[in-house]
Amino acid sequence: LSMNIGLGAYRQFLREAAPFDEVVIFLDCCRDLEQRANAQPPLYSAKVWEERAAIVQDFVALASRFTKKAFEPTAPETGEKRGLFTAVLLEGLRGGINGQAADNKGNVTAHTIREYLNRRLPEYAAQFKRSQSPDVDGNYTDLVFCNVAHTWPTLMVEVPSTWTGAIALLDN
Repeated sequence: LSMNIGLGAYRQFLREAAPFDEVVIFLDCCRDLEQRANAQPPLYSAKVWEERAAIVQDFVALASRFTKKAFEPTAPETGEKRGLFTAVLLEGLRGGINGQAADNKGNVTAHTIREYLNRRLPEYAAQFKRSQSPDVDGNYTDLVFCNVAHTWPTLMVEVPSTWTGAIALLDN
């Protein structure tokens, strides 16, 4: 955008204008104090929708705490640069290691992903000899991002003993 945007102002706008019931923001960026440009407010304005503003749930997960850097090392297995936060977030949205980012119903919720990010990001960063902790905030109560519980149907195929032809099971 060639300018910095101010998260606080955009977050307030989305809560007060209430165009959505749920607002989810993930930011994988540094939050250090190096200032290159002033943060810009939203480029548009809207009237506060007081009746709806009270029901808007928001969830904000930032790659690092205020004044800290976020890191994006080169992954040894792929050779690509990816933010530590993004890697752990994507891992969590898939259910996490051994399902640790999901609840007992297989739901990855705002609560479970917050707990997963808080626990997993520092340990993952340590593998790269870095220190990084997320900053997660919001007024969420029942946000569900996805369900990772897979229940596969059981299929039994009985082939008559007199069958002499080929048998092929096709997917789709």
